[in-house]
Amino acid sequence: MSAEQKNSITELGRQKKLLREEYEYEKEEFRRQTETIGIERKVKRGDCWYPVSVGRSYYNSLNQYVTEFTRSADEEIEHNFEFGRPVSFFRIDSEGKIRYFDFTGTISYVENNRMVVVVPEGGIVTEMRNTDSLGVQ
Repeated sequence: MSAEQKNSITELGRQKKLLREEYEYEKEEFRRQTETIGIERKVKRGDCWYPVSVGRSYYNSLNQYVTEFTRSADEEIEHNFEFGRPVSFFRIDSEGKIRYFDFTGTISYVENNRMVVVVPEGGIVTEMRNTDSLGVQ
């Protein structure tokens, strides 16, 4: 491998690291903003559904593992969710603090008060089913 190739690989690694840091910073800033603004205000702006219930999970036509979510409050409020957008899930703990799940999903389909989201396979859906105060933003 030439010195130029090594430098290129090193530079790509550095850029990847910087992008990861920027992503983590923006994700944390988004969470801080949610805590500052409050869930109720985000719901009224159409950026959040809270509470939501977990529906069935299945593989869609693209062989992606998806789960249905339905909002059960504030159904008359227009929402800003649309196909292809990333979403994060949270729950409100017994102390009233927002606790985020460690993954993001991608909206596969949304209509009225039902949203289908591509989620990781495994126990995460079971964990969300066992959560009383689940939300998505």
